[in-house]
Amino acid sequence: MDTTSTTEPTPTPALEPVPVPEPEPTPNLPRTWVAADIRNGMTLRERVAWDNNSAPEVVTAKVEFSTPQELPQTMAVLNMLSSLCLISADSVARIVAEPTNL
Repeated sequence: MDTTSTTEPTPTPALEPVPVPEPEPTPNLPRTWVAADIRNGMTLRERVAWDNNSAPEVVTAKVEFSTPQELPQTMAVLNMLSSLCLISADSVARIVAEPTNL
């Protein structure tokens, strides 16, 4: 009597693809500005005045921008600085312009 088994190997079941969850969409949060953003849009003369706290309004602006500010608050502070000739209207426009490095 033949003792060798003629059973066929059990086929490996096909692997089912594992569903990958879609990433959560990033919410459209409003843009905010901090002191570094403000300083980056200034001219050299304006940065020197900013760094040296040349006026009480500069100190106030730095305090305001120590936490992120949205557009209405940012414009209020920038308009104050502009009206006192501490920054130019061109600098205000550069500061609030959409960033180009995104």
